[in-house]
Amino acid sequence: PGAAALIARHATGSFRDALGTLEQLVTYAGGERIQPADVLAVLGVADAEQLFEAVNAVIARDPAQALRAAAQLAASGRDPGQVLRDLEIHARELLTVRVLGEMPPELRVTPERDQRLAEQAAAVSQTDAVRLLDLVSAALDATANGAQPRIQLELVLIKAAEPEVDQIGRASCRERV
Repeated sequence: PGAAALIARHATGSFRDALGTLEQLVTYAGGERIQPADVLAVLGVADAEQLFEAVNAVIARDPAQALRAAAQLAASGRDPGQVLRDLEIHARELLTVRVLGEMPPELRVTPERDQRLAEQAAAVSQTDAVRLLDLVSAALDATANGAQPRIQLELVLIKAAEPEVDQIGRASCRERV
């Protein structure tokens, strides 16, 4: 069920994309039962554990741990641009659960992961969740314009973990304009 949920969420409503991913997974799994880890490997999606750790660093206001989390995400072999997109999805899910106060059915993957997301959503402030989502969105725009995805990932997590740094950067940009 967790693997099916990941496939469906990645396909974002496209049956053809879901079917194509499933065909790749059948080959990848070699006749074995398809596990969520298989889906993560085939799709190049950042490991949920690493995303939780990155957001935990933000919640703890620990920029050094945030930078270490960015390094772990980058060292996982995943494309840093994809990691940013995965972080965007995670931040959106956190914000959704935080605002609604419950886990909507469309976000459910596995009971363990759902519980962890609910706990993290309860621990993050709504302001921090919005800031994280905003920072990721800006980083994705920057990478679309040629910025290095890994540097953008590092900046997102450091700025999210230390909002004062983000405010200094924004004030400096306004002075130049």
